[in-house]
Amino acid sequence: MTRLGLRRWFDRIELSGAEHLHGGPRVVLLNHSHVMDPLLFTVYAKRPVQFLITEPALFDSLPARLLAGFGQVPKRKLESDTRSIRLLRAWRDVGAAVGIFPEGRFSWDGKPLPLQPGLFHLVHHLDAPVVTVRQVNGDRVWPVWARYPRRTSVRFEVDPPRTFAPGEDLEGYVRARLHLPTPPEARWPVSGKKLAAGLARLLRFCIACGADGSLEDELEDGNTLRCATCRKAWTVDTDNRLHDGAEVFDVGDALNRVFALLRGRWGHAVKLTSVGGVELHDARNTTWQRLGAGSLVLEAGTLRLGEWRFPLSDLLSQTLDWGELLLLRSARGRFALRMAEDSRALWEWALSEALSTQQPLQNVARTG
Repeated sequence: MTRLGLRRWFDRIELSGAEHLHGGPRVVLLNHSHVMDPLLFTVYAKRPVQFLITEPALFDSLPARLLAGFGQVPKRKLESDTRSIRLLRAWRDVGAAVGIFPEGRFSWDGKPLPLQPGLFHLVHHLDAPVVTVRQVNGDRVWPVWARYPRRTSVRFEVDPPRTFAPGEDLEGYVRARLHLPTPPEARWPVSGKKLAAGLARLLRFCIACGADGSLEDELEDGNTLRCATCRKAWTVDTDNRLHDGAEVFDVGDALNRVFALLRGRWGHAVKLTSVGGVELHDARNTTWQRLGAGSLVLEAGTLRLGEWRFPLSDLLSQTLDWGELLLLRSARGRFALRMAEDSRALWEWALSEALSTQQPLQNVARTG
């Protein structure tokens, strides 16, 4: 029944090497491409896999509740979550397959991301044969920035199980297996609508003239991104590339152009203000407490929202989380910022740059 429902969204789903998943406990390492891949893989592998999944993904929507029904294990990001590790070990002890996404998050453009620090300590701790799995063409199913899914085909390629002695290069093996190049024939056709929708929020700044908030992506054809200030336009294709008649580049390159633009505007006038309202949550406990909502401002080395203040000198770590969340961790605990209208990519980058350069950001944002 689940397969019939999934076929509504996919032309074809293939899985090769399913036999490598059977015969005892396994640690499955799968590249994370879209929100449905844990469900897809579990259904088509014909063996339940208990994936380690970020906590908000298991209480935020109907698909989340479906994942929870498959026994997925919630993980609290930016913390040493011993409860999730104990649950994974418990599943392993009864001979189950447990799953981990080695990159820990989605890529904006489908390019491989660095593997998570601490991943291999966890894999060694689980002490079961390792099975690497490549998901081919998954990055085109539903890009993390896109408002709508696309219809295409996906293939999972399961490698034979491997065990690793102390000192063996587990990290190098996993990186090599997961980051194999995709052959051109595996880039199956993709159909979809409004391919540009979501890019205006992700980029926020025009990559041609630098205007803030002037990008439009909900135009008549749905596949065009246009700046209302300079009138520059780009057509977006099913490979998530932008065409302007002179050059072609992907979404990751577009983001890097925005970052370069903002870096070039740095100075001593310090202010970055969010587009639209941002929700602030105290995420120290399993049940989050909403602390407020309003404009988020980065100014003089401090984040503020209403009466809340967060000095960047207190920031220990940060990461993107499920949906619209940006997580921050300090000695005081965890805080979650839900950004429904602004670019989380921009804010994550801005915080990292401000910390790494020890310089404030210039007033590059809207002032209204």
